[in-house]
Amino acid sequence: MHDYDFFADILKAKADRFGFLGGGGQLNLIIQQSVRTNAVSPALKADFEAKAKAILAAGGMGFGEIGLEQLSFNKDQPYVSAPPDHPLVTQLANLAAESGVPMMVHMEAVVKEYTLAKVWAARTPNNPESLPANIEEFKKLLGANRKANIIWANTGWDNTGHRTPELLRELLAANPNLYMSIRIDRLSVAATRPLDNNSRLKPDWLKLLGDFSDRFMIGSGHQHMAAAFRLRKLPKSTETRALIAQLPRDLATKIAHGNAARLFKLPTYQA
Repeated sequence: MHDYDFFADILKAKADRFGFLGGGGQLNLIIQQSVRTNAVSPALKADFEAKAKAILAAGGMGFGEIGLEQLSFNKDQPYVSAPPDHPLVTQLANLAAESGVPMMVHMEAVVKEYTLAKVWAARTPNNPESLPANIEEFKKLLGANRKANIIWANTGWDNTGHRTPELLRELLAANPNLYMSIRIDRLSVAATRPLDNNSRLKPDWLKLLGDFSDRFMIGSGHQHMAAAFRLRKLPKSTETRALIAQLPRDLATKIAHGNAARLFKLPTYQA
């Protein structure tokens, strides 16, 4: 509905306390245009790079969210899909590496072609009948430039059942430039959530977080609307705090804020 230019000027007065990523609106539109036409012209690449650099010039701390596989949850929300190794996505990763900023992607994990349950068609006509496999292409993106730090958003919020701790472990072990932000939301596949139905942290998730303690951070998935805050309807905060509370103190500190401070080079970070 809008991108960073909607609020960048407002945040300048509080740049010591607020940071932002940009491109979720503008850059995604260009990528989707290229996917639809199956073409990447020099003019399109130049326009894409100019818009990406404008984000950083406005004070952006990175790029995102970039939609690689994003389901539609209602008739007003589009379905977004792009190959993770698409030339424009790779171009953005290279620019992120060159500029020393991270890139955040939104991608449902699809190990092999996945047929959507009928409930999705009943919810909205925007989704396809099936989702294409994307993990091998995602590996190509991660390997294209090891200096490009890529954050895979919404870890723990899985709508295919493919985003298992085992898959995450494999990808993290093979790709030192891969980071993950955690979203706790009960509107997802229960088997792959970090917390069980009693809000207890599952042992395989605890081990995963501990083994890769420098690669996870909080990304709650909140839409910060004033009405929600007035009514205190913030269930995701409760679940997120439940996860942090069950971690050893050193690990909790890293995941709650330390890793994000380091990755985004926040001025308050102390090495």
